[in-house]
Amino acid sequence: MKTFPLAFDGNVGNLYLPHNYQTHSVVYTRAHDNDTSLSWYENLSLGERHRLRDYLGFDVEANMPMQDVLGLSKGNRMNLPCTIDNNWRWRFQWEQLPTTLAEQLRHLNVLYSRYTRGY
Repeated sequence: MKTFPLAFDGNVGNLYLPHNYQTHSVVYTRAHDNDTSLSWYENLSLGERHRLRDYLGFDVEANMPMQDVLGLSKGNRMNLPCTIDNNWRWRFQWEQLPTTLAEQLRHLNVLYSRYTRGY
């Protein structure tokens, strides 16, 4: 299992960098006890952001956990590590969905060869 945010520490040998993945690796944008990807990105230094954009060749836009799909920032994690209260309480609200979300997700799935039928 690989967790993408651990990849960009400046070490080209980092096993979490996509070019170092073994075949059939499972990669997550984050784990259940991490902050959202947007919050992670917002807290990167300018150098770390530059390395990330340089590595990917574009700004980060596509994420999969629901908090990331919705573009939610700090305060929307599933749980906090080493705590026993107020965890697993985040809930999706229908009014959080942008009207263009289905179209955006379909486009990304087609772009990355995850969906080809009827597009």
